[in-house]
Amino acid sequence: ERRDETQGPILEEQRGDLHLAWREISFVEPSQSAEARSRVCVARRRNLQCLITCDFWSVDLERCDAVWRTVLDTLELDEPIADPSRGPIVM
Repeated sequence: ERRDETQGPILEEQRGDLHLAWREISFVEPSQSAEARSRVCVARRRNLQCLITCDFWSVDLERCDAVWRTVLDTLELDEPIADPSRGPIVM
């Protein structure tokens, strides 16, 4: 059971037809008596959805926030690939 849980706002982003929504929760981890954070993101594009989660200690916020932003900023879903054995081809 988590003590002192605080939920942040639900943040939404849209890039073309890619939709993302995520939220951060902060809480005290009982086994460590330390503040931790948990982020959950749901993203969708056309018929594909993904769930991304990230748990980290609050003292690592700056480092983990940079990673989180990179993951969300570079996320691509349901991109057509003509030949999966070659991967996406930049034209």
